[in-house]
Amino acid sequence: MVKPAGEGTGATGSGGRRNRHGAGQFGALGLYLADPRLEESVLAVLEAVEVELRASVDSADPLVTEAARH
Repeated sequence: MVKPAGEGTGATGSGGRRNRHGAGQFGALGLYLADPRLEESVLAVLEAVEVELRASVDSADPLVTEAARH
């Protein structure tokens, strides 16, 4: 299980790695990823998944769409 950024775990208490100044380094995902290109790739895939999920719950009835998106 991945814990959200800021939730204390481990020896550092931050749930992530520390830089040389002792500060936690979390990206947009709330995870430490050493390679910025990897984070960019993961974010792009997650955005594509979100687009597909939104499209799959669209309905002619706005109430159904709203409930499905919830």
